Amino acid sequence: MSLPALNTPVMLRIPDREALSARVVYSGPGWLDVELHHAPVTSLGFLERHWVFMEYVDPAGLVRIMGQLCLSPQAPLMGPPLLRFTHREVVQLLRARKHAGGIVHARVTLLAVGSDEVAHATETVAVGSAEFAVRDLPGAVEDDVYDFTIWPGGNEPAVTGRARVSRIAAKGHVVLDYVMVAEFERERLGRLLIAREA
Repeated sequence: MSLPALNTPVMLRIPDREALSARVVYSGPGWLDVELHHAPVTSLGFLERHWVFMEYVDPAGLVRIMGQLCLSPQAPLMGPPLLRFTHREVVQLLRARKHAGGIVHARVTLLAVGSDEVAHATETVAVGSAEFAVRDLPGAVEDDVYDFTIWPGGNEPAVTGRARVSRIAAKGHVVLDYVMVAEFERERLGRLLIAREA
């Protein structure tokens, strides 16, 4: 297991507060500068006084390191927030890379690609690392492609991507294969499954 390389997408978890998506833009001995995709709700003063976790995917699977955040000396006056993550260089494996799945109920919206209709809101009935199933999807036909947004709940940010209908299952459930979604996001959905089973 290794530290994240430049441009690696990461998730910063502030325990009992929020999760922030970011990417690594600079690195040095014992620190990483990360560019946040949006400003944190938690104050910078709180972040500087508490430990946070950085999660990312490496060849071993989903991993995390512990550290502290502060404003980066290279932070611009305008633009996305740039924070410095000072870490302990101890990488912890959260979930080994493997294909797993199971029952997960989360809110999801699906919109047919190229459609100007309103997105259909439903619920997942199963989530895996290669596919997910939803309770219902009126008018779905095999090979139809949908843009989706899954809200895992809690402080977890939404996962967005594109999926293709692979089959219509029992009870009207619809199974969709991931077509376009970041590998990191698939791993995060898999971690959600493990957390709910624990």
